[in-house]
Amino acid sequence: EAILDAAQEVLLAQGFQAPMEVIATRAGVAVGTLYNHFADRKTLVDSLLSRHRESMLDDVKAAEVAARALPVKEQLVNMLAAMQGGWSRIFLLIRHSEQLPDVKKRAQLRASVNEVFGPVLERARREGVLAPDPHGLQVVALEGLMKSMFVFCNDEPKRLSPADAPRFVADTILHGFAPKRGGK
Repeated sequence: EAILDAAQEVLLAQGFQAPMEVIATRAGVAVGTLYNHFADRKTLVDSLLSRHRESMLDDVKAAEVAARALPVKEQLVNMLAAMQGGWSRIFLLIRHSEQLPDVKKRAQLRASVNEVFGPVLERARREGVLAPDPHGLQVVALEGLMKSMFVFCNDEPKRLSPADAPRFVADTILHGFAPKRGGK
């Protein structure tokens, strides 16, 4: 954990070409110890990204439990807000490293997102708030929209503030881009 904490600090401050020796020094370990835990820079960055994904999913699960009694839209907004902080950290690391997670890791994340958000979307379908999903693509659309909006609000916070992104994503998933009924 100390190595991962140090790696995040160093890599974000000095760039992803910062010497591994600097990371080891920041962590208070010998460079050999760093390499005993992480074979190379890619393994270190992958581990850092995995740690953030796990933490993000734990936050989302906690938000889901805490918001179960709320209307489905508010539950979804709370879960998306919990996920936003994690996506921001992951996005920042990926952007700095220019290293995209491999197909297997993306599939694992998609499965985790489905595990957490799937029941909420099913609740929305049961309550008639969301259309049927015969192909199981709503959670994929939710994940894609969520990533896009979180990246967008990091890039252009004046157009969409990070605080407003979860509600925008929830509204879009539940209501699309159609005008509200009655023109309101």
